[in-house]
Amino acid sequence: MRNKSILKKFEKIYKETYTNSLRYIICNCRNIEDAEDILQETYLELYKVLSDKKKIINYHSYIFFIAKNKIIRKNNSNQKLKSIPMPQEYDNEEMMDIDSGINLEEDFITKDNVNKILNYINSKNHDTAKIFYLHFILDMSFKEISKELSIKESTVKSNLYRMLKNIEISYLGGERHEN
Repeated sequence: MRNKSILKKFEKIYKETYTNSLRYIICNCRNIEDAEDILQETYLELYKVLSDKKKIINYHSYIFFIAKNKIIRKNNSNQKLKSIPMPQEYDNEEMMDIDSGINLEEDFITKDNVNKILNYINSKNHDTAKIFYLHFILDMSFKEISKELSIKESTVKSNLYRMLKNIEISYLGGERHEN
């Protein structure tokens, strides 16, 4: 019975904090490929704490504290990352739409293409991969990404557009022709 109540509490916290936790981790880890491991380790540690019946006053802050420490350990060689900021609240602003002429769901739906594109994205510099992930996976606006990564909004847009154009040329066989 005790385990069920812990699991229910954990699931509730997970649902409430998952998106913001993933955003925080993606924006602050050096290697985007480490983000999933850090996220998993963060929630595993939270579950252990809940199982030990330790008192936590603010779950959101506690999760970010765990994530911050996991990121620092993962990127131990970079002293700059020891001053990772805590996440800021996001405005409920309308998301900006990107009109690249590419419909990712229709054009890249094959498993082979998805794997090739993910490898391509991961081969780019980490900021460009983060921008792609934050915009298309986490639905963050250019303004939010700019703020989180501390780079100009125009740089966010140009990096994303350039990557989309390269994907289009490399994986759709050249320039896209509208019908």
